[in-house]
Amino acid sequence: MARRIGARPSKVPEADAKAPHELTFADVPEEFRPSSFRDVWLAVVPLHVDETNEQHCSLAYGLSCDEVERERAVGHRLRADAHWRARLASETREVEFRAWLDERGLLKANGQPIRGWTSRDFQMWDQARREDDGR
Repeated sequence: MARRIGARPSKVPEADAKAPHELTFADVPEEFRPSSFRDVWLAVVPLHVDETNEQHCSLAYGLSCDEVERERAVGHRLRADAHWRARLASETREVEFRAWLDERGLLKANGQPIRGWTSRDFQMWDQARREDDGR
């Protein structure tokens, strides 16, 4: 028996109709697709750390903005984590994707995606779709 790749259909009522609509990964906006990560999410992250932004400082240096300022004041050079931009883009995308899932009733009470709608499931579906399209 072949394993089905992709989200389990979810019965979500459409705004205009009473009949339920089966929601699949094909209904997910293009920007949330894993294959769009570099072009959509990573592309908007600045190349340099904004040392007035707590999230930037935390991901880049593992410090708060105040701690970064104190380190700089005593002449310490700080080296940003090589993957801070990817982590920032990933966190931002995850928050937005979970909001999209939540609007459609696809999150459990604990905030985790329901079975079949995890990031890993979505990644497998997107990869299979791209292979089918020859990308």
